[in-house]
Amino acid sequence: MKADLIHISKKIHFENSFKSVISFKKFIDFLKSSIQTGPSIKIPYFKWIIKKFKKFPELSNNVPLEKLSEYEEMLELVSTCLLPLASDENSLWALSSPLSPQIFYSTDGFHKLMECLEHPVVLDPAKGDADSESEKIMRELQYGMLLEKVYSLPYLKKTEWIRKFADPETGLDKYFQVNIDTRFIDIRAINQLPAMDCSSISPASVWGEEFKKIQHLLPLNQFEARGFSIITLTDVTAVQAVEQVSKLVIHHSEKDKRPLFDEITHALQTVVGSRDYQFGLVPFLSINDRPALIFEKIPYSIILQACLNFNVSKKEFSKLRSDFTRNPRMIIWSSGDKESQLPEFVVSAFHQAGIGNYIMFPIFHNEQVTGFFEVSTKEGKQMLSEGQLVRLKPVLAIMTQLIQDIIARFNQSIENIIKEKFTSIQPAVQWKFNEAAWHFLRDHNNDEEVDTVEDIIFKNLHPLYGAVDIRNSTILRNKALEKDYTVQLRMLIKALSSLNYHEKLQLDRIMTAANNWRQIIQEPLNTQQEVRLNEFFNLDVQYELENLLHEEPESTESLIPYFQSIDEENGIAFENRRLLEGAIKKLNLTVNNLFENASEDLLKIFPCYFEKFRTDGVEYDIYAGQSIVPHAVFKKEHLQEMKRWQLRTMIQVVQLVRDLVPEMDFPLQTTQLLFIHPQTIDITFRKDERRFDVEGAYNIRYHIIKKRIDKVLILDTNERLTQPGKIAIIYFDERDAQEFKGFIRELQDENLLSDDLEELDLETLQGVDGLKAIRVGVRAEDVRTIPKSMNKFEKSI
Repeated sequence: MKADLIHISKKIHFENSFKSVISFKKFIDFLKSSIQTGPSIKIPYFKWIIKKFKKFPELSNNVPLEKLSEYEEMLELVSTCLLPLASDENSLWALSSPLSPQIFYSTDGFHKLMECLEHPVVLDPAKGDADSESEKIMRELQYGMLLEKVYSLPYLKKTEWIRKFADPETGLDKYFQVNIDTRFIDIRAINQLPAMDCSSISPASVWGEEFKKIQHLLPLNQFEARGFSIITLTDVTAVQAVEQVSKLVIHHSEKDKRPLFDEITHALQTVVGSRDYQFGLVPFLSINDRPALIFEKIPYSIILQACLNFNVSKKEFSKLRSDFTRNPRMIIWSSGDKESQLPEFVVSAFHQAGIGNYIMFPIFHNEQVTGFFEVSTKEGKQMLSEGQLVRLKPVLAIMTQLIQDIIARFNQSIENIIKEKFTSIQPAVQWKFNEAAWHFLRDHNNDEEVDTVEDIIFKNLHPLYGAVDIRNSTILRNKALEKDYTVQLRMLIKALSSLNYHEKLQLDRIMTAANNWRQIIQEPLNTQQEVRLNEFFNLDVQYELENLLHEEPESTESLIPYFQSIDEENGIAFENRRLLEGAIKKLNLTVNNLFENASEDLLKIFPCYFEKFRTDGVEYDIYAGQSIVPHAVFKKEHLQEMKRWQLRTMIQVVQLVRDLVPEMDFPLQTTQLLFIHPQTIDITFRKDERRFDVEGAYNIRYHIIKKRIDKVLILDTNERLTQPGKIAIIYFDERDAQEFKGFIRELQDENLLSDDLEELDLETLQGVDGLKAIRVGVRAEDVRTIPKSMNKFEKSI
């Protein structure tokens, strides 16, 4: 036992506090009472202690704190009465000034703990500084004692709480339950007892709004606490650390799990009592019942990071996952094991990563394995002991919850991407689907086998169509194809020439056909010729050369250059097609991204249905009208502003393509087309195709026109309406033309469009006549950032 003075936390201090007086009078009274009521076997011992105290009458009055070390024998007698018989010097027990953090007598275990942990903090304060929380607890405890002992209001709060200590040796946390025994404390007023009516105060309401009033009426420094407190600490580290893991899992909100798992790892190291251990987690993510492996997206896994860093393929790891799913079990591996349940590629990665021990715990949900929890140590460190494994057991249930959360978030991300990128249900029309689903639930009982949901129809919508097409894409593809065919024939003829093809009838026939095709492709191929040439390469040539390799392996060296040339990813016989498709893909991606970003401005004008789709370029449909948003008023000005948006985005397309041309292997060009339909149309959601489409014969005609106008010619000429660097606007109604001419003049004033407006009549198309167009050029100046002028509609709002 130690009679040294210890201040538990030098930071816990406040002016409004009891005057603390150390006295053993109440303890002596307790002994006297025990002689009357206690076990007879203890009576002689209690009488002897009382007799000892009579030799030191000052201990019943006010004993200065610094003098207590002179009464070590008496303090030891107090401890023998109060400590359980089985307690030893390693127990965490101490005597302190009444309701004060000043310790004057303690066990060796308590003294040692306080020496290495100087600044404890209260666990999990709701907000603010932890020492402030400690101060708050001490203040509430003092007021609770005051109200109970002086004003007879029961103290309903606990006199124990959890404190967290940072262990400077291990860097881990230690958790202790602190219990303060106040049996040997009396409280009295220093002067006149302040008057307070307690009849209207309930014990439960003391710590609410009443507490502020009580603090004002009863300053603690007007009271004296006489006696001593008994402090007992109980180590609850394992339980509290597991609870901390649970709180982290329940309350986290971050998409990135790396910071979260760093905190979880620290808490788990506290559970097992060592920083030698690392922890990881592998959720089994799946797409269409097949493993979805993303090494880079799961940085909190030990095994996946080892596989990523040391070039283990996802295909190999998928086999391990499949085996583990079929036979889930705890796997324990150590670097010294001669036999291993882990495949060789994982063992090799672990050796390179310096991992010496590794354990996999299967995680289950609804009797299905959903992943595994990992523990590892570096080479030369010890594996988990049986006791540590027992302490980790409660963690597995928490890891089950975390894995389910990760899987749920992954699945939700997939659904969000599908909803955003691949389906027709956009935010502007989501409300209609919500209503239809609600009506279905409302009107059908669970036992009815009815699968009919009301139709989703939006009526009287204004359709706005735009198309960006790659100029002469079919011609460019044919030219690239012919160039590649020429290279492939050259490589084939070269390979056959080195094989003495004359000696083999089949090779001789292949050689003759190759030379014939070499002459034919000097002219553009028709569709039938292209099909026959493909059959020649893919059937005749492939079959004969593969047979030759099988029968004469020595021919491999001569055939390798040909087979390398027809590799679609790297071969020279696909080079022109690769370059062209790469350029088309890059251009389409650029234009698509432009419309994707610009659509945010479109939807700010008024919520509408906006759908993009790919052809040899990018096309879009806009459907706008009152029925899309029935709770807001759709005005003519909204429609006008959407048409302005169409013009401005097409100007941006022209400039972006101009900027992109120098970066492309093929100098592609685009044409820009807008079509203004004079009437509103209806659209309906087709349940079988999961998309919106026009409804009714007249409305369908709108789609037919769209399909036929992309290559329309100017009347009585061979000139196409759509031209690179220009915007063409097709219309029926002259009023639409006048409206767009006004928009064009605004943009010409901003130097965005050229002064070359053309008014054109168009040829009659099958089933469509009376089409007209206006066409205007986009200025070649740098207009990459199109200034958005304040138009009349914007000024009005």
